[in-house]
Amino acid sequence: MTAFLNNPKYVSGFLLGNILIFSVLLYLNMTKKAKSSGGETVATITYKNKTIQRKYDSQVIWDEIEKDGPLTNRDTIKSGEGSDAVITLKDGTQIQLAENSMILLDFSGKDININFAYGSVQAKRSDGGEKTSLNIKSGDQTVKLNESSDVKFAKGQDNTSLSMVVDKGQATVNIGGKDQVIGKDQKAELGKDKIEIRPVTLKPLNPPDQKFF
Repeated sequence: MTAFLNNPKYVSGFLLGNILIFSVLLYLNMTKKAKSSGGETVATITYKNKTIQRKYDSQVIWDEIEKDGPLTNRDTIKSGEGSDAVITLKDGTQIQLAENSMILLDFSGKDININFAYGSVQAKRSDGGEKTSLNIKSGDQTVKLNESSDVKFAKGQDNTSLSMVVDKGQATVNIGGKDQVIGKDQKAELGKDKIEIRPVTLKPLNPPDQKFF
């Protein structure tokens, strides 16, 4: 054993072997695919541009998800720089994800909850059909969207306030135990225990917001 340790050739070979083994293990760990929870499909990626990633609940690995890829309960989805996507929920609601945005889909209760971490999203609900109540949650703030609504949301990664614009329908926010309704062509800034609602004075006519081809 002493002769082995005193021989530079053997020591170098031993160290290089260890480096190779651990490098391979690290590579396999970084590139392995996350395993699906096997739960019910609650939404689908119906449009994708560039890099859209998904993380399963209770896992730390992010995988790129392709167009028409299924999403399950408590999946987290994020978009990269210059990327965007449309997520269609099982009730037909569309969630449009702009670049550098992240949300979590929560179908655990009787309502659909979209936990909005940061970025920009747009939620579109159509008329007709049996629809579950939809809530957009961000921190302590919860916004409930009615049917036939079209609402945009924005939030910075280091910002606790939530901005929203109602293009169609209505949205309801509970502030200090009191419901506040934000109607069509109104915008709101939601802070801690306060809300500021103003009319939208300028609206782009062409091209339509978040138009996907």
